[in-house]
Amino acid sequence: LVPWLPIEEQKIIHPWVTFRKPEEQENWVRQWVYKKLGFTTSIRFLWYEGCYRNDFGSIFPLGDLTESIPHGEGDVIVLEEPEHITWFHTGKPWCEIFNFVVGVVHTNYWNY
Repeated sequence: LVPWLPIEEQKIIHPWVTFRKPEEQENWVRQWVYKKLGFTTSIRFLWYEGCYRNDFGSIFPLGDLTESIPHGEGDVIVLEEPEHITWFHTGKPWCEIFNFVVGVVHTNYWNY
């Protein structure tokens, strides 16, 4: 699951490039992977509507993320900064949708 942000918020997070549609961003990521890593990827991108909160320095989902996942396709999910996407989570518990749930927490304590 990848957050989709309005262009104004994209400019805050990655001002060097913006995208009009999720497909443009997906193509950019695929090209980046090929350029940096030398291989193509067939990973499937699923998008959710997000918003950037400057006061938190984070992206938060707008709505229930679990609704973005097609029924029966929940095998593995890696939640980057799970505390941010679960603070306001009102959907089904992740462990009911996915066989495996991994959370990756990374904090830049030097900024606090």
